Order: sequence, then C-alpha cells, then structure tokens
Amino acid sequence: MCAQCHSFDIEWAKASGKGSIYSYTVAYRAAHPGFQHDAPYGIVIVELKEGPRLISRMVDTRPGELKIGMPVEVVFEDVTPEVTLPMFRRSQETRH
Repeated sequence: MCAQCHSFDIEWAKASGKGSIYSYTVAYRAAHPGFQHDAPYGIVIVELKEGPRLISRMVDTRPGELKIGMPVEVVFEDVTPEVTLPMFRRSQETRH
C-alpha cells in the first residue's frame, strides 16, 4: 500500500537493497523463540534509495551503535532450510 495516497495499485520493481536507517528500536526480548538467542538486537526501519521502507533487523551492529541515517545494505539470511529473510548490515561502502 502506498504510504502517501493509500493506493493498492502497486507492482513489483527491482531495488538496489541499499538505503539508510529511518528509525530503529532494540528488542531485548525476542517476539519469536527462534530469535531469542540473538537478543538484544536492533529492529530497523530502512528507507531504500528507491523510496520504500522495510522493517527488518540489523545483523552486524550492536544496538548501541545504531544511528538514524546510517547507510545500510540488504543481506539474505537463511533462518531455516525453507525460510530466507532480508536483513540489513552496515553498508560495505562506508566500512574502512
């Protein structure tokens, strides 16, 4: 659904997988037992360069290091043999 006009007239489009943290919170208690061993972890809203926003989690950054505007890129994590989820890490372009 479009966040501006609330239209359901949408289509699939390729995206770069790059963006920045729009907002975040920290999960100290996982919502699902499968992620309990990872807590605490950052849950982020990422604004992709193409405009859409995704809710996911950070895989390589401690919660205290998260910052609004931090450049990030998508990584795909196999959480089970049948399920792969898009998650985010710090942008490789900003690591030196």
